[in-house]
Amino acid sequence: MNLLSLSLKEWIEEINRYDAVRDEFKRELVEKLTLESDKVNLNEVKEYYEELKKGIKANYPFCRVFKIKSVYRATFGRNEIFGTIPFEVGLSFNWIFNVPVIYGSEIKGAVRYVYRSNKKEDSIFDTDRVGFTDAMPIAYTNHLLYPDVMTPHYTKVKNEADVVPTPIVHLVVSSGVTFEFIFYTNAKNTDDLVSAIKDAINLGIGAKTSVGYSTFELSGKEEEC
Repeated sequence: MNLLSLSLKEWIEEINRYDAVRDEFKRELVEKLTLESDKVNLNEVKEYYEELKKGIKANYPFCRVFKIKSVYRATFGRNEIFGTIPFEVGLSFNWIFNVPVIYGSEIKGAVRYVYRSNKKEDSIFDTDRVGFTDAMPIAYTNHLLYPDVMTPHYTKVKNEADVVPTPIVHLVVSSGVTFEFIFYTNAKNTDDLVSAIKDAINLGIGAKTSVGYSTFELSGKEEEC
């Protein structure tokens, strides 16, 4: 079953339960979705990228495939519908392939930030001369998704004496998940662009990078399409 459909179906069935029962249900559901995600057929994602490469290569002179592996847990799209219902914290999700996704626009923004930080003129990013596909998983070490906990301390309180930690269980991408994306351009100077991509990968793409989340490492050298 599609993971988005499963989470919504089970939440609707439990939505009128008492808070204590509902919290236990959330813990059970996040574990269930973790196990269900391990059944996803990633071969379909790989086949999709093979078709993408053919089309991009026919239209752009420079095309490179990057494979990046999550060093620790990763989280992105925290306001997306998948996860926001019922866990309050979302995760970018491609419901066709049933996998988490890092949107190409997010990758492009991270790379542009690094490129500009290196005092390079970045107007090329405003055109279609530089492009990034979405990044989706093609392999994982242990799990595709994994339970995580966030504990906000200041929810509807007027002073610190009233603070009551409220753990929020939610889904993130597990460590050891390999994503693939394609970079393409018709720019002449590609060395600076490729260097910025590698630096952006090391700095992190996604949320909570300052506390170690959403950091990646290159899984091998980039490949020609």
